[in-house]
Amino acid sequence: MLAVVGFHALPQWVPGGFVGVDIFFVISGFLISTILFENLRNGTFSFTEFYARRVRRIFPALAIVMAACLAFGWVALLADEYEQLGKHTTAGAGFLANIVLWSESGYFDNEAATKPLQHLWSLGVEEQFYLLWPPLLWVAWRWKTGLLAVTLSVLAVSFALNIGGIRFDKIATFYWPLTRFWELLVGGLLAWLAVHRAALLAQTEKRFGNVLSASGAIFLGAGVALIDAGAAFPGWWAVLPVAGAGLIILAGGRSWINRVVLSNRVLVWFGLISYPLYLWHWPLLSFAGIVQDESPGPATRAVVVLVAILLAWLTWRLIEKPLRFGGHGWKKTQFLAAFMLTIGLAGYFIAANEGLPFRAHAIAYGGNTGHLDFHRYITRHFHPCLPKQIADESPKWAGHARCAQSRPDAEIDVAIIGDSHAEHLFIGLAEAVPAQNFAFYIRYTKRPFVNNAEFATIYQHVRESRTIRKVILTMNWENAMRHDPSDALIESDILATADALIRAGKQVYLAEDVPAFPFRPKKCKEKRWPHTQIGQRCEVGDLQTADAQGPWRSLLHDAVEKDPRIQLLHTREYFCKAGLCSMIADDKLMYRDFRHLNINGSRYVGYRLVHDHPDLSK
Repeated sequence: MLAVVGFHALPQWVPGGFVGVDIFFVISGFLISTILFENLRNGTFSFTEFYARRVRRIFPALAIVMAACLAFGWVALLADEYEQLGKHTTAGAGFLANIVLWSESGYFDNEAATKPLQHLWSLGVEEQFYLLWPPLLWVAWRWKTGLLAVTLSVLAVSFALNIGGIRFDKIATFYWPLTRFWELLVGGLLAWLAVHRAALLAQTEKRFGNVLSASGAIFLGAGVALIDAGAAFPGWWAVLPVAGAGLIILAGGRSWINRVVLSNRVLVWFGLISYPLYLWHWPLLSFAGIVQDESPGPATRAVVVLVAILLAWLTWRLIEKPLRFGGHGWKKTQFLAAFMLTIGLAGYFIAANEGLPFRAHAIAYGGNTGHLDFHRYITRHFHPCLPKQIADESPKWAGHARCAQSRPDAEIDVAIIGDSHAEHLFIGLAEAVPAQNFAFYIRYTKRPFVNNAEFATIYQHVRESRTIRKVILTMNWENAMRHDPSDALIESDILATADALIRAGKQVYLAEDVPAFPFRPKKCKEKRWPHTQIGQRCEVGDLQTADAQGPWRSLLHDAVEKDPRIQLLHTREYFCKAGLCSMIADDKLMYRDFRHLNINGSRYVGYRLVHDHPDLSK
């Protein structure tokens, strides 16, 4: 767990520290599977006893940490943040955090740093494994099927799913239990050897222990040093930490590294508090960033880690030990189960009631933040786009199709093409010109041009349509140029796309992007404890905006100069004046995150675009 804490506290120093979770999976699989194999061999296995022990092991620290998060969140979190915390608390109590986090992943998913219970995904994977693994072993034992064969078969299938899945969906492969079970089963395989081939294992330890432990340490070191957040992980990369942990376990207690280094009293002490330390450290780091509205500095992180270590020791000493050991085991199990159920229901109540907004924080400016209200508004006030093929191929977010038109008629007058930065213009333009039928067509890709196969159906429809007379092309230009080193290539794609549309009889507009801010809109909208002032950071200098240094503006101007048939729509100037850029206009908040307009912002830009370019309404 120290590697995980290091990664979260100092990611630039420990870039691959998150593989500590994979090491934990192997150790957990070894320890628990050893108990299972021994009990099955001795005929003493009991489902009731096994799961009661899991409850007394897992529930005490977990329930306390989640209860503390809900208590602190009541004071410190805004309504949408508290709603999300409630949802994640319920998922954590039901050991479904990995599934919930996977379902939330996507373009608009808020960053992990704002999710205090993000780390509970690993407990979800572990406990899902232990819901399935004991019954499977018990059935195999009753049917006299080889336990080794079962272990190897499930391990092989899970590993194959991991390798295959990483090619198609990295996020699902990271969170999905079936693509992670193989890591616990490596520990399970070692447990089978320890129980059923103890003599062979002892000889291996005696002859090769030092070589095995040294090799394992090299594998672990390589994993921490070479793997980073950008790797296709787990996939083949996960073999490094998993194999490293397995080799160190296989080396046994007599190898020098295991006997001298890993048996050091300090490391043993950290081992005792590792579980509560894992539970405490991330919520503390996350809350520190949330209340500061920015990533905490090194000094803050160091203090937070020290506090986490203290809380972990207190949790182990005062809560874990008394509830896990000693008499009255059945009563303790019942109490812990009831307590966990209460925590889960409390989280559900908070989530179901939209984060209990009656805990009102002072509000400086009206306007929604977050993405759900924006997409709900489009779904409720507009219509699915046509043709149906484009609608079916459109991206989805939280169940909302991201392709719409302003009128139910099949004939479109104006098409907006691009990514989410085309989407956030739609509401304003559609409401500013209700007589025209506006539609937006987007994809997740960074290149919404005519030569991109993902847009083939869209451009075919637009070019062949006799009613679409105007096309607005826009996107997150700064992001596109950051991922494409060739400005000339993007410019040529813009010109080629515009020429293809113009030759099809369309008027083409190239829209600038709105400024991207270095802070979230919540920071200027609402007062968050412990701060006493609101609305303090709604504007920054023009050069401080996240996109200010990008060359995209000159690129768009160059494209329009080379092809005067293209009209340039200026949007940045609506927010930036006299050297300052602001999220506020007409005393309303215009953004839902640091670079996407909310409903107010879309209306504000849409009406001004129509005012400045009357031809859009004709």
